[in-house]
Amino acid sequence: MARDYAQTAKELVAALGGNENINNVTHCATRLRFILSDHKVVNKEKASKVQGVITTVEAGGQFQVVIGNHVKDAYEQVLKLVDVSEENVSTSTEKVGIFSRIIDIISSIFAPFLYTLAACGILQGILGVLVALDWIDTADGTYQVLNFISWTAFTFLPVLIAITAAKKFKVNEFIAVVIACALISPDYNAMVNDGTQLSFLGIQIQMLSYTSSVIPVILAVWLASYVAKFFEKVLPTVIRNLFTPMFTIAIMVPVTLLVFGPFGATVGGAIGDTYNFLYNLSPIVAGIVVGGLWQVAVIFGVHWGITPVTVGNYASLGFDTFTALQASAVFSQAGAAFGVYFKSKNKELKEVSLPAAVTAVFGITEPVVYGVNLRLKKPMICGCIAGAIGGAIAGAFNAVSWSYNMPGIATIPAFFKVGYMTPFIGFIISIIVSFVLGMVLTMIVGFNDEK
Repeated sequence: MARDYAQTAKELVAALGGNENINNVTHCATRLRFILSDHKVVNKEKASKVQGVITTVEAGGQFQVVIGNHVKDAYEQVLKLVDVSEENVSTSTEKVGIFSRIIDIISSIFAPFLYTLAACGILQGILGVLVALDWIDTADGTYQVLNFISWTAFTFLPVLIAITAAKKFKVNEFIAVVIACALISPDYNAMVNDGTQLSFLGIQIQMLSYTSSVIPVILAVWLASYVAKFFEKVLPTVIRNLFTPMFTIAIMVPVTLLVFGPFGATVGGAIGDTYNFLYNLSPIVAGIVVGGLWQVAVIFGVHWGITPVTVGNYASLGFDTFTALQASAVFSQAGAAFGVYFKSKNKELKEVSLPAAVTAVFGITEPVVYGVNLRLKKPMICGCIAGAIGGAIAGAFNAVSWSYNMPGIATIPAFFKVGYMTPFIGFIISIIVSFVLGMVLTMIVGFNDEK
């Protein structure tokens, strides 16, 4: 029987202090993310016990409610009960640090389209497997159509970022999209590829490719929000609607080419280079750390901070090592939950652990972490230990992902590439070991089998 998320939303809004205390609400893959005026009036215990809620987390200046796979259903019902107008958003009084703000911005921008990005990555992986098995020819029209489809989200990533960044920074989405499109326009890309030198008002432009870029577009849309507001205030009403977009676009595209582009490329490159430097010092140690602690980062809601790094790795290197290590953390927690299911004699716990474990195998770990493993403590620890060992194996084999994905059984093709069979085999071994070890350790160590 389907859960009544209308009732869930009603009880949740009440527990959070009512509509007047909710400034904004968004959602990611499994969580509702609330921006509240006053966290002190929230009845956290009541919110956690609402039917349909797995748990609640306060992180990044947000009150996060973990729902699971049906988060969109809950989100749609919440929207019917709250006013999240721009005026309401601006009244937030909650003070958060710079790190929390950055995490909030990253999650708000990337969360809405991650599944679409991952879907394209999976399609790339599937095509790679079909080519390796000689089931499809790269010269075939079917392959070519599916291939350019699989690259579309990555090629036009700045446009996807512009849409969600515009919502975050409260600027007209079409202005943001045009700015992003200008940066990846065919004419500009042709000049970059031809080595053409350009200047704007006598200032030399650093000719960079903005395909798959992240930081420059975010900065451009952020500043565009202030530029647009300025012109909306100073321009007469009769010309405001026409000239505000014109001035904003005409200013922001050159500013991005001259300032934000080079700055973003430098910062993004430095962040990616730092991670890759640390990884190359010892892939095995990196695997232990990522495989063992990734789910801990998820618990505290700070896992979004790695997203620009992984996206940047695909753009600059053509592959990413972090995702291959991260997969061990996912499968180990799934295995631990299966261990709970097989060992427990509690009917209710079995009913919760099995579907949560199956969901985790497909890459969504919040239900299994909050609903089962963390609640029982020991399975969570067993999962982290198994994830660390699996991550070490992935690191030892230099396992990589060749296209963006959210690690799970359905995304395994994204880790395959012709000519790189050893890393792929190592990856498969790592997730199998993580899964089996997580399950076996949980069954051996045991847990408090709640009655």
